[in-house]
Amino acid sequence: MCHLNKETGKNLPDTETLIILSNLFQISINEILAGEKNTSQNIILNLYDNRNKLNRKLKRVIAFTLCITFICITIFLGYYFINQYKSIRAFTITGKTDFFEITNGLFIKTNNKLYFSIGTITSFQDTKIEKMDLYFIEDNVEHIISSRTAGEMLLIDYIGYEEYFNLKKIDSILENLFLKIYYNNENKNVIKLTLTEDYVNDSLIFFDDKKISHKAKNTKYSSDKIVDAIKSKFKKENDNYTYKLIEDDYDKNYVFSSTDNLLFVTYLKGNIIIYEYVYNLTMNSINVIYYEESKLKYSFNFYNDKYQCDYGYCENIENMINNFINILNKILF
Repeated sequence: MCHLNKETGKNLPDTETLIILSNLFQISINEILAGEKNTSQNIILNLYDNRNKLNRKLKRVIAFTLCITFICITIFLGYYFINQYKSIRAFTITGKTDFFEITNGLFIKTNNKLYFSIGTITSFQDTKIEKMDLYFIEDNVEHIISSRTAGEMLLIDYIGYEEYFNLKKIDSILENLFLKIYYNNENKNVIKLTLTEDYVNDSLIFFDDKKISHKAKNTKYSSDKIVDAIKSKFKKENDNYTYKLIEDDYDKNYVFSSTDNLLFVTYLKGNIIIYEYVYNLTMNSINVIYYEESKLKYSFNFYNDKYQCDYGYCENIENMINNFINILNKILF
């Protein structure tokens, strides 16, 4: 018996006929319906074909996922690079006239804030600072940035508010920056401020290495010139030459040992040592020792434009070295 398929117009054997044919030819009903015999070779080929189809599909999914991931990483890195590369710039501030000298000043610009500190103002004469005006000159006109009545000036500005500094003119402002100091009953002295770029985050790869080169100022002064300056300014005590100075809330003790050719500079608050420099004039090396609550916090040696951290976690390396350079400058000049 056969059944007519009305949709295709084909005749199909009924179930009993299929069973009889299956027993007669020793093949399965599925093979009769498929029209071919399922050999083991066919089964294996079908398995391989199915696996290949699955592998191709999986590869497409992986390739699509990797492509999307690469695009996302590229966009993120591009955004980060645009917003962070050279986003931090730090400048040292110096200036000098016959009456005053400015050292250890600092200007820092980030993506969110600006920091300006005038640093240390040293007077070469008996003067009392009454007022200071920070200003820049544009088109021969003085534009006041800030006025202070004390001997310190620390300004913090926020990007977007720009209370002190106009970011659109920042480069021009930094190149034409002045400090006017009023002292001893309204006497005036104008100092042209020099800003030198000290740091910018323009490195794409950062290394954490305790022995690296630094951009500290050149410390290779003539030892004979330094010794002559010390002997002319310091007080001789046996084989040593000493000098004491009270400045910036520190008691500074200078001791030069003529037998060892060593210069010791100690910063104290009261009787507590804060930090100490040991300058070997023979080797032109500087050893810096820093204390915290009378305990050694860190020490490092600076030689041949490189430093070696000897103890603790060394920090403020460049500032410490530049501070010592300012000490030598004061001794020499």
